[in-house]
Amino acid sequence: MAPPNHSKRIESLEDQVCSLLAALNARNTQEPFDDSASARQGFRSKEPEAFTGERGHLEPFLAQVDVFLQLNPGHFIIDSDQILWFSTLLRGVAHQWFYPHLSAVNPPAWLADYPLFVNQLRIVFRDPDRIATAKREIEVLSQTTSVANYLTQFCWLQMTLNWDEDAMAWFFY
Repeated sequence: MAPPNHSKRIESLEDQVCSLLAALNARNTQEPFDDSASARQGFRSKEPEAFTGERGHLEPFLAQVDVFLQLNPGHFIIDSDQILWFSTLLRGVAHQWFYPHLSAVNPPAWLADYPLFVNQLRIVFRDPDRIATAKREIEVLSQTTSVANYLTQFCWLQMTLNWDEDAMAWFFY
């Protein structure tokens, strides 16, 4: 049995790396995308739906908020304004958790720092064992509505579980 030809494989990989580096350099020398608020003037995006504190809904909600903020750059000058706006999207248990902190004698540092605020939300509302929850959910997942809905649920669980393709294929079919 002949030994595998590793040198050809390495040479092929080196060629791919060179091609990717050339493409990256070409992209970096192009004019940068204008990400300013004036470039998006006139574009209005819908605000995210409210967050009630329901288990499993935090990450999709934060993704909606992130998209809204990216589409509306410069909308909030300071983090505390951004957090106050964010608080208008909180309902139910989430609002009950947030509201007392506004009038606290010594307010928490996360009320003035958006990344700390998001981290605090995750500490309080993220599923503490989201991997186990995702495993349970994928085991009982079945298509009861459209293929699009099933695929969306499946992909969300796949992102959480980070399993290899073979394992995911087993649950998909």
